[in-house]
Amino acid sequence: MNMNLEFKAKTYTLDWDDIDKDVLYRRLHEIRKNHINTRKLVFRQSPTKSGYHIRGYLHGNASIPRLRFQFQDDPRRLLHDLFNRPDNIHDVLWDRKTIQGKVFKAGQWEEYHE
Repeated sequence: MNMNLEFKAKTYTLDWDDIDKDVLYRRLHEIRKNHINTRKLVFRQSPTKSGYHIRGYLHGNASIPRLRFQFQDDPRRLLHDLFNRPDNIHDVLWDRKTIQGKVFKAGQWEEYHE
């Protein structure tokens, strides 16, 4: 099994569950302030409306698992991606989710501006 735990890419995704918009903006501000390699952040509400999906665009390559851990990505998702999909660790977010036959769709992407 080839587990590349130092996978590098120019984009990363984050899944933040159970947070409101104030926490979202505070976290996005911290990323922009402390990670100068991030050139753009976009976000949308997750399909179940309980959190947010974030996509970060980088100026160069970065260690994606390290960034996702540092930026408080959903720990279950991070572990699952590391052990089951190490080559796609930077780009797995769902547009919709089905729970008991009911379909939930994610919101529209918005760009974060300070």
